[in-house]
Amino acid sequence: MFRIMLSVLCLFAVAGLVAAAEKPDKAGTTVEGKFTAWKNGALTIAVGKPGEEKEMTFKVIDDTKVTLRDGADKKEVLAKVAFLTLKPDTPVIVMLDADKQVKAIIVDLKK
Repeated sequence: MFRIMLSVLCLFAVAGLVAAAEKPDKAGTTVEGKFTAWKNGALTIAVGKPGEEKEMTFKVIDDTKVTLRDGADKKEVLAKVAFLTLKPDTPVIVMLDADKQVKAIIVDLKK
């Protein structure tokens, strides 16, 4: 009886380890840069050290929420209106999911 219970316990432990090993990493990445342009649903930001910056462009769905931070104040707006009046060189943080799709954007208006 003890051997059967121990065998079943080991079977569940091995099955759990195999299932955990097959799960893909759900963590995304974050890209920080300065606002360059917004055109036709594409956000372009300059990333890197001054003088060594490279431009990165992200396809953004119109209903993506953008958090506008102004000091302690925060306001959420849709992407299609958030970038219309944004000034160049405004700090922007783009959060991507594991599939490299834009899931959220933060704009720091205070800096």
